[in-house]
Amino acid sequence: MQIGDKVKIISYSRNRKLEGLSGVITREYKGIFGVMVEGHKNHNSQYGCYWLRKDQIILFGIEESEDEEMFGDYKTVQVSFLNDNERGQVCMSKYAMYDNYEVGDVVVVKTGHHGLAVAKIASIDDTVSRVASGREIVTKVDMGTYENRVAARKRVSELKTAMDVRINKLQRMAVLEMFSEKDSEMKVLLDEYKSLTEQKGEVQKDGE
Repeated sequence: MQIGDKVKIISYSRNRKLEGLSGVITREYKGIFGVMVEGHKNHNSQYGCYWLRKDQIILFGIEESEDEEMFGDYKTVQVSFLNDNERGQVCMSKYAMYDNYEVGDVVVVKTGHHGLAVAKIASIDDTVSRVASGREIVTKVDMGTYENRVAARKRVSELKTAMDVRINKLQRMAVLEMFSEKDSEMKVLLDEYKSLTEQKGEVQKDGE
């Protein structure tokens, strides 16, 4: 076995759900193989792969890796599967893209062995490459409405902060005005404060 080989996981006690899934060997260290499994990421590894012994994996058989023939005019792309931070590692497998999508678009993909998944287009090939196991881009995910909600929530938070600052300033000035009506020394101080702050505002306006 070597880097680049496609393998099937036959035993993995740490996560039984991975047993039976296929992946590609992307790293090797002292007889231990780092296997990248499409649609899955090992968050305990800086490389995102699962570290397995030779007796835990087998080479993917020829009869299992036969291509599902792709028809029509398409481009080939690579995708990255999104995790909780909306970031993901680029998958080595190629996907057929029949529509004119762009790098960075969020899409639904039909994976080779794990059904449908959400991913982001990482790159588009200049020439058509080999597509295995019927992998293709199904459709683009419309993120517009979601992004508008996120932007609206952010703006509401900004407005609330600005209003709170303004309210605190107005409340402070109201208190000073109230005390200046009852205390002549306070009135002198407040009048000088207003004069200086108004002058500062005029200087800033002139400099704009």
